[in-house]
Amino acid sequence: MSIVIDCQWSEPLTNTPTDIEAADRLRQFECGLYFHPIYVGDWPQVVKERIAQRSQSQGLPKSRLPSFSQEEIAFIKGTQDYLGLNHYFTCLVSNIEAGEIGFSNYEYDIGVIRSLSPNWRLESNSWAMVPYGVRRTLDWINTQYNKPDILITEMGMADDGTSINDDERIKFFTDYTCNILDAMYTDGVTVLGMAVWSLMDNFEWASGYTAHFGLYHIDFYSDPTLKREPKKSVGFFRQLIKTRTLPCNSTSEPIRWIHKQKSKKHNSKHNSKHQNSKHHNSKHHNSKHHNSEHHSAEHQNSKHHNAEHQNSKHHNSEHHNSEHHNSEHHNSEHHNSEHHNSEHHNLEHHNSDHHR
Repeated sequence: MSIVIDCQWSEPLTNTPTDIEAADRLRQFECGLYFHPIYVGDWPQVVKERIAQRSQSQGLPKSRLPSFSQEEIAFIKGTQDYLGLNHYFTCLVSNIEAGEIGFSNYEYDIGVIRSLSPNWRLESNSWAMVPYGVRRTLDWINTQYNKPDILITEMGMADDGTSINDDERIKFFTDYTCNILDAMYTDGVTVLGMAVWSLMDNFEWASGYTAHFGLYHIDFYSDPTLKREPKKSVGFFRQLIKTRTLPCNSTSEPIRWIHKQKSKKHNSKHNSKHQNSKHHNSKHHNSKHHNSEHHSAEHQNSKHHNAEHQNSKHHNSEHHNSEHHNSEHHNSEHHNSEHHNSEHHNLEHHNSDHHR
């Protein structure tokens, strides 16, 4: 039993302390606001402080954010079996000074500007495809909440529905899954599985039938039978499940074997007195690793393999092609707004085209 939260990655626009803090603040408002009471037992500290300050500046006698009683904390904390995560996109975040925002209390409290890099590929609904975003999101959650078991309940990309040859979707899932495996076997994150959004094209919130997330195409406008037609990505997942092999870096090899070999080398290094470093700053950006029950992968080229080679629980990532259709994963009746996911990525505020 758990709840599912849409948690996107917020990347600082610059390396300035204000932008770094702003990016983390956005994560605390969009993710921590819901996860924190369950895993920690209270609101995130920055959320409490920001809302209290801004409530005072508005002349209110007390904070707009109600406090938890000790009884409520005891009732809520630790009530999850796993952490449910939806992940779709990444945005760049910069700080904005108080007083410049007047759109809503929510945006006023957060105090950030969202934007996209011109170098990022965009889906048909203008969401950015940034594979490293899922890895950084998983690592952030892992650090914030003491290494919880994570089930990725939704992840996918939208096309415009004009072709069943969805090579972009195949690339999306290849790149994103490689980063999930990096999170598991390099960063020590426990990922129980990943569900694809979605099995079939469906009605997508404000986008209606124009955003096609499915592995099966449906012509909602001119085919009264609503025939389900498999896209090219169906073959990709069929092969992935059959071979348990994922072609990272244009090659593939069974991950189980790769991880065994790397584990032997890793243990040997740990037994040696001649380690160069506690942290094994990996130069193996093209390294073949990741032992997974359902996947095999060779590391994506990444600048971020700091690889402490933690002996993580390594739950097998089981690619569940979720039927999910029209189940839109509303993030619990106890917690969640319709997470603010702007379809057009003005990203000044989130119209939640797709957040379940």
